[in-house]
Amino acid sequence: MAKQRRNRAAIGVEALEGRAVLSTVHAMVLPVSGALIRGLSYMDLQGSAHGSPMTIVGNPEVGTTVKLQGAGRVSGLGPVKLSAMLHGTGFIASSRVEGPLTLSTARGRVILQLEGPASGGFQAPRSGTYSFSIQKGTGVFSHHIGNGTAALVLGPRSFTLTFQGKPNVA
Repeated sequence: MAKQRRNRAAIGVEALEGRAVLSTVHAMVLPVSGALIRGLSYMDLQGSAHGSPMTIVGNPEVGTTVKLQGAGRVSGLGPVKLSAMLHGTGFIASSRVEGPLTLSTARGRVILQLEGPASGGFQAPRSGTYSFSIQKGTGVFSHHIGNGTAALVLGPRSFTLTFQGKPNVA
């Protein structure tokens, strides 16, 4: 019987210093169009909503929460009902006011994450420009992505939130 010869792979470590690794790309460098990703569509949110805020003061260490309830009109969605919970900063040196926002229609929902600029501790949600990104969609919006800014004008008895999407940037 003839002996079979087996090829064995040698295991080793190769230094990569000084070499350009062409197979990697930093994900935040490239603008991504929804059309480039199969099955996803970019949603350019443009429009506004109005309604009533409700301030929820709980444990001061956790921070103040403002609940927004309202309605409006947003391109790509049509008439919407809006609900949001913006959480302020609590007992922390620096953080961001943030929270989820839901836009509901008869055809589905779009859930955004709002994030305000960096602020100090014990800051309640207030008027200003927030960034948003679509976290999830349901119904006909289940395969949508998008982001942009939302300008919040928050009064004691009313609010206005104006959306400005950033087309073709994810």
